[in-house]
Amino acid sequence: MDERQTKIVAGAGLEESRLNTDFIDFLRKWGSHLLLIVAGVAAAYSALMYWERHRARKLDEAYAQLSAAQTAGSPDNLLRVAREHAAQGAVRELATIAAGNAFLTSGWSGVAPGGDPSSADDRLSDEQRRQNYERAKQLFAEVIGRVGRDQGMTLHLLDAKFGFAAASASLGEAAAAETALKEAASVARERHYPALAKMAEDKIAAMARSQSMPRLYSADEVRVAERRASGESSLSFPTVDLAAPSLPPVAEPAPEPAPEAPAPTEPAPE
Repeated sequence: MDERQTKIVAGAGLEESRLNTDFIDFLRKWGSHLLLIVAGVAAAYSALMYWERHRARKLDEAYAQLSAAQTAGSPDNLLRVAREHAAQGAVRELATIAAGNAFLTSGWSGVAPGGDPSSADDRLSDEQRRQNYERAKQLFAEVIGRVGRDQGMTLHLLDAKFGFAAASASLGEAAAAETALKEAASVARERHYPALAKMAEDKIAAMARSQSMPRLYSADEVRVAERRASGESSLSFPTVDLAAPSLPPVAEPAPEPAPEAPAPTEPAPE
């Protein structure tokens, strides 16, 4: 006899029929709810995918605007990008640091950001250069304050520290520059950036060497010194042309008059 026939249980068909009936009843009672749950999950997944694509587009747009502003070199455009895309990754920090670097470079070159060095209108006075250094220092300080404790922003923090030190040194604030570089070296070593730590230490040593060098005076200071020197000298001296001296002509002696001939004498009478 077939083994399967020996395992036939009486009433097995009725039991199976009862299970099918229960499943049908379950679907009738909860099927619509299950469909709603499945539809809700699908809608949530679709919404999540749409949001992720939207975020990616916004991030791409922010970085594209940042790249364009960096190429143009305008601090105002860079700061606008930083404000409008503050929530997009590290765009705000990158744009702010780039604006600080633009002001710093402008102070070094003596030309307005994006200006023409050959144009007198774009050349900066010493006071304007100092204002650019101050503005750069302020922007670097803003970045340092925002990302100081964020481990993911370590490179931006160090970049801002180096910029702050450069702006301080350009303003003649050697102590503030040295402090910023020491902090940068400490952070770089703690967060495992030894090359950047050494860079900061090398800059500190270079600053120490530069302290012993004679001071370079600005153009305005030189002009003021020249005016003071010319004002203090009240005596006027004749200029002498050493290459071609002017001497008075030598007068030649007048010729001596010729001796007069003796007057003729009359003969004596005989």
